[in-house]
Amino acid sequence: MLILGIDTATPQVGVAIGNDGELVGTVRLRSERPRHAEQLAPAIEHLCRELGVTLDHLAAIAVDIGPGLFTGLRVGVTTAKVMAQALRIPV
Repeated sequence: MLILGIDTATPQVGVAIGNDGELVGTVRLRSERPRHAEQLAPAIEHLCRELGVTLDHLAAIAVDIGPGLFTGLRVGVTTAKVMAQALRIPV
């Protein structure tokens, strides 16, 4: 069961994919100014491409809800909810 994890609560953008409790891969991006909205979707795409995973293989999405940077949290939660709705999987 593949789960996509999203963390945008800090200045860093982090995404990871796990399978049955084991970390399969991760991407972490950090810039001088938080750029969550610009970096999150490309980070997810890059990680999936590197692991050979397509979005339809995901069983669920997990997202950090804070505490943390307000704008970053909004980007992460919104991305998780939209992806989950489109893929018809739980958050």
